[in-house]
Amino acid sequence: MQEYNQIYEWYLDTRNTVTGVESVLSAFDGLKKGSTVVDLGCGTGLPLATALTSMGLRVIGVDSSSRMINAFKNNLPNAKTKLIKLQDYTFPKTKISGVLCWGCLFHLSPDDQIKVIRNVFSSVTCGGRFLFTSAKEKDCRTGEMDGVTFEYYSLGSEKYNEIARNAGWRLMHESEDEGKNYEYLFEKL
Repeated sequence: MQEYNQIYEWYLDTRNTVTGVESVLSAFDGLKKGSTVVDLGCGTGLPLATALTSMGLRVIGVDSSSRMINAFKNNLPNAKTKLIKLQDYTFPKTKISGVLCWGCLFHLSPDDQIKVIRNVFSSVTCGGRFLFTSAKEKDCRTGEMDGVTFEYYSLGSEKYNEIARNAGWRLMHESEDEGKNYEYLFEKL
């Protein structure tokens, strides 16, 4: 999403430093220290990837915004990164215990969302977790951040759950958080 290069300064000024942290800590609690979590749409790494590293987890940051990836590298210099569109990302052959996709999956078209979700579901080890945000209801709309137009799509709770069940995953939790983000947490059976 090259649009995030355009809103980079605004994003730095407005990104809440606590929203999502408790959800991330709770979702990935129980993963062994040293486990790898891929942060799709990682942004600057603050605050969510930083929360993951505070748990002793290794993080791979993936983003299509060069400015966000550069900031991520500065904020988490020991983490691996990949500058690529989420729908084009190929997971490493190493063991992946979790995937975080906070505040970005909904920018992808429905077909690209399904591609990313299926990629996650086939790449994470048994017992692994996948936490992402999207709307509860099926939706398609356009909005703005800092004067830049963004597309927003949601497949809806029913469809996300159907894809998960068909891939051998179970829903652990879905709800709206304190920041009005609707969260989905799945576990691979």
